[in-house]
Amino acid sequence: ENFFNMLEKNRVNIIKKISFSDHHRYSRKEILKILTLSEENSAKVLTTKKDYVKIPKELKKYIFAIDLVIDFDKKNFFNYLNKVLKENEKKYS
Repeated sequence: ENFFNMLEKNRVNIIKKISFSDHHRYSRKEILKILTLSEENSAKVLTTKKDYVKIPKELKKYIFAIDLVIDFDKKNFFNYLNKVLKENEKKYS
């Protein structure tokens, strides 16, 4: 879902959203169906780099991988992390 949100925020015109569960192993049939849809709509197929590595080599030339970068406030993140660690330490002591 974050992938689609990121694309929309960057004004990418999404023709169709097709998502799979995390760690899904794409079948050749699934990928060919998506490529057919893209051809019928004169659209590009976009995926995350994480999922791109799971695509068969011979089909990669038709698919574009997008790098996701997560930007966060380090101070708040580490404060939160320390809080969670302390809570768990108390719970399991």
